[in-house]
Amino acid sequence: MVDMEPTKRVRRVWDRLPEFRAVAETEHLGRAAERLHVSAPALSRNLKLLEESLGLALFDRRGRGLQLNDEGRLLLARVRDAMRWIDEALVGLEERDEQGVVRVGAFGVAAHVHLPELVARLVRERPGLHPRVTTPPADEIADRLLQGRLDLVVGSAAAAHAELTALRLADVTNSVYCGPGHPLHAGCEPTLEQLLEHPFVAPPRRPSGATDEGWPPELPRRVACELDRMRTGLEACAAGGLLAVLPDVLARRHPAGLRALTAVAIPNVPVYAIRRRALGERDRVDLVLDALKAIDAELAEPSTPRQAERRAITAAKPRTPR
Repeated sequence: MVDMEPTKRVRRVWDRLPEFRAVAETEHLGRAAERLHVSAPALSRNLKLLEESLGLALFDRRGRGLQLNDEGRLLLARVRDAMRWIDEALVGLEERDEQGVVRVGAFGVAAHVHLPELVARLVRERPGLHPRVTTPPADEIADRLLQGRLDLVVGSAAAAHAELTALRLADVTNSVYCGPGHPLHAGCEPTLEQLLEHPFVAPPRRPSGATDEGWPPELPRRVACELDRMRTGLEACAAGGLLAVLPDVLARRHPAGLRALTAVAIPNVPVYAIRRRALGERDRVDLVLDALKAIDAELAEPSTPRQAERRAITAAKPRTPR
């Protein structure tokens, strides 16, 4: 590239960078044109002018298709960062300090355990922040974060992408529960065989055979009802007719008085906070992360004798030497 003063070098491509980003994120001229409210032919011409100005191709073209190449991926990552810097500056000028909208997504156990606590804490402690909460489909999380449609996602899986970072917040403990009207609610602790005689309410299985609540996929059980909302499953369990695998932190708070059954050991479910790569300065997302860490510190404290006993037993178990 010809040596050029930085301002001039940026200026010659500046107006076309938002168009490049739209095409790069969709890899489709038609969808990018719809996003920008321009015609596809005009967008195609401007994309070619950008490539000519840079002296290199940003996409591999296969027929009418576009696929971002290595040079295009590098430019896209830098354009995203640059637009974030500008957006943060504009927000700072308009709203100041801890003000403004923060877009939060949640899925899995975090949507039921962390999200209600998070919203309440932000309203109480950060009144200048205005959370907009959604439950995004799992396969759209990375794109929504990278495109700036979400600022932070709290969930039970970490998105793998070089421009995203995932902080492991906590491991949520789970148990099998029954409500007060269930035959297993009173009496001695049931055996595994006795437990499996009773039907469950459970979320749908993933393609791997596993479920979001952590039931061991190799252990057959009878699922009488599938529900994709954990809170609804909690209430179905509390009604007394069905067993359910539930986070201990939710089940122990239910006013019905659910009983935990120990015949099956349910693995912990990890909770991650996923965000775009930090730009080097604390921002609104960091304030939300501070709130999430405080919530996890509170959740980690055993609030019942049973939980304290379970933690003590786990800590006392001998570890296998490596």
